[in-house]
Amino acid sequence: MKGPGLLLALLFASALSAQTERTVTILAIADWKGDFAVDQKGRGGLAAFLALKRRIEQKIAPRGGSVIAVHAGQFTQATLSTALEDSLKRPDPGLIQYVGFSALTFSKQERALLEKTSLDLPVVERECTPKAKCKTEIITANSTLKWWITGLDPLKDRKSDALLRDLESSAHKADADFSILLLSEPQTEAIFAGQTGNVHSAVGELGRFLVIESGKKNLFYRDPAGPYVCIVAGRSICRVDLTFRGSLIGVSQKFIDPNGASEPGEFIKPDPVLMDQFFRP
Repeated sequence: MKGPGLLLALLFASALSAQTERTVTILAIADWKGDFAVDQKGRGGLAAFLALKRRIEQKIAPRGGSVIAVHAGQFTQATLSTALEDSLKRPDPGLIQYVGFSALTFSKQERALLEKTSLDLPVVERECTPKAKCKTEIITANSTLKWWITGLDPLKDRKSDALLRDLESSAHKADADFSILLLSEPQTEAIFAGQTGNVHSAVGELGRFLVIESGKKNLFYRDPAGPYVCIVAGRSICRVDLTFRGSLIGVSQKFIDPNGASEPGEFIKPDPVLMDQFFRP
């Protein structure tokens, strides 16, 4: 190759090598149903979850990385709006804000209760009505990367193919580098059944989706339709590390049981404020 072609190739290679490699870590939990306490040894619970989140942030933030914390499914056990508000208003400025969740789903009952409270939370549901206290989507960004997040109730009468087109189109319009779909109930198989990659739209956004749902056992895989899927059991944490250099170049995943058997010899001191709030003798 000679002349302008060679010059362009060299300029492209130089620009590629100059791009900074950044890591974004997703910490996902599902269906905690108000089980926020740690045990007497400091295992599990939101106090350990927050401590893990902060540890990862301290490690990757200096290199331009960030942590996105999300929850899919039922978050509390509240049956009254007053109980929901009481369970989420402490510590200041509120439990969700204190832990630093970017987005979460609530059950239908929780969303109905939420409407009767003064809480303002990043609860997502794709078909959220204007009067409801939730959002159809959440777009978050750091200095270089943009994320599109939404939630989804069971399909019912909606056709999965039309739904997938809507998800892809919305993520594309948001110009997202990556997208997260939080399912309020397990339904991955119903959504993606019979689908294969590249059958939807030309934008091909599904290959840059992570789907989070609860399940009976931990499982991480890539669906033939394109998205990564993390099924989270109990109080496990699904950790997904995404590496970007201009575009997505790497995905790694593991399940974590904070201060339990999955991290032997690596005790993370739980957040003392949440330890006190959710102490369970």
